[in-house]
Amino acid sequence: MKSQANGLYVAVEKNYTGASQNLLRARSTSAGGWERFVLYYNETLDLYTI
Repeated sequence: MKSQANGLYVAVEKNYTGASQNLLRARSTSAGGWERFVLYYNETLDLYTI
């Protein structure tokens, strides 16, 4: 995912603790491991999740 606001890739803050843990933040200039997501589709609920 890339932010339209600042043009940076969205990353997961995995090493943070507390309320900031797993926070999504547009802070990366390239797409590495923490900037890659998998899109899942749940047919039963007809919903997509990341």
